[in-house]
Amino acid sequence: MAPLVVRVPGALRAVSPQLAERFGQRYPGVDVVVLPPSPSGMLAQAVLEGEPADVIVSASRAYLILLAEVGFADPPVTIAGNRLVGIVHPRLEDRPEGLAGMLRPGLRLVLSQPVTDPCGQYTREAFERAGLLAQLREKGQRGELAFRRGSLGLIEAVASGEADGAVLYASEAAHSGLVTVPLEPPVDLADRIAFCTAVLTRAREREAAEAFVSFLLDREGQMLLGQAGFIPVVREEPGSDGRSD
Repeated sequence: MAPLVVRVPGALRAVSPQLAERFGQRYPGVDVVVLPPSPSGMLAQAVLEGEPADVIVSASRAYLILLAEVGFADPPVTIAGNRLVGIVHPRLEDRPEGLAGMLRPGLRLVLSQPVTDPCGQYTREAFERAGLLAQLREKGQRGELAFRRGSLGLIEAVASGEADGAVLYASEAAHSGLVTVPLEPPVDLADRIAFCTAVLTRAREREAAEAFVSFLLDREGQMLLGQAGFIPVVREEPGSDGRSD
C-alpha cells in the first residue's frame, strides 16, 4: 500500500504528528505522511498544480469548495473550530486589552498575510467587525504593522522582540509561551472559523483517506484536536457513540 499523503495548514503543525500516530496505531498497515505545513491557499494551489496528496486540511472551507467545484476533491467536511486571540511578549509593560488595544500607537503589530492564509483573512474580518479597519490602516502608515507568511512567523516575531504583538488562532497561542490577549465575541470569529478536510479525487488510497477523515471526526480524533486548543465539532451526548454533532 502506498503511503497516505496528507497536506495540512500551519495551525495543525503541533497536532498532526499525534493524529498520524494514533491513526497508524488503529490501521497498522497504513503509513501516514504529513507534508510540511503551508497556508491553506498555497495547499489548494499545490493540489491544482498536480502535486501529490490523498487528503487535504484547510483553515478555510472556501479553498476546498473551489477544489470540489473543479473536480479535484470531494465536498469538504468541517473537523474543528477555533477563535482569534492576541499575543504579546511577557516583558511588554502595559499589556493591551482587546482588539482595539492591539492598535494603540507605539505597539508593533504583526499579522498573517491575507492573500493565501485564512488566519490573515479572518484577522482582517475581525478588525472590520470591530469597526477598526481605519485604525489598522493608520498603524500601517505609521510603520507599526508588518505581515508574515504564516502564523509560526507571528510567534517567532513576538518571541524575538521583533514585534510587540500579533493576532492568531487560540490553539497556537496556547502553546506559544507568550501572553494571550482575549478577544470578545463576535470579534474572536469563533462563529466563522472552520477547519475543514476533503479527500482528493485522485487519492491513490481512497479507502484509507476516507478512514482518516472519519478518524478526525470520531471520539479520539476530536479529543486530540480539543487538547490542541481547537473547538471540537462533534460533541458527545449521554448515551451516544460520540459521533453526534
